[in-house]
Amino acid sequence: MFLPACQLLIDGRPEGTTVLILDDIHWADRSSIALLLHLTFALTERAAREPVRFLVIASHRSADIEAGIAKSIERLKREHICQTLELAGLDDNETADLIGGLGFARPSHQLVTTLLEATAGNPLFIQEAMRQLAQDSAIGERGGYLVTTMPASHV
Repeated sequence: MFLPACQLLIDGRPEGTTVLILDDIHWADRSSIALLLHLTFALTERAAREPVRFLVIASHRSADIEAGIAKSIERLKREHICQTLELAGLDDNETADLIGGLGFARPSHQLVTTLLEATAGNPLFIQEAMRQLAQDSAIGERGGYLVTTMPASHV
């Protein structure tokens, strides 16, 4: 099954460039990861013979990855056509900017630190945590700055 699937993906549009985006592969099942490995090996083999206009972008969170998938990802990294780009979470200033952009003016250092501790700087998690804090009325004002009454372990 993998061979025809890979041929369809690689040869499906010879006049253009194909971009395949796989998000959150840490949740993928073993068959999907096996197909990704097979596709990567097929692309490596084809690229050795001729130019290949194909880009695969696969994202994952390292903290949430299962051991078998992590092993497969490490195998992919050994292919010369694969590159890894690790994205860190947001820092203090970026988190404060995001909170402000969500409509919460003047977040305190305490609020920013609490959110960073709870979310590791993941922008989606920060957004959801702020929504939840507002919904739970766990955001207050102290000295003109927004603070939270909830510890990071409860966010």
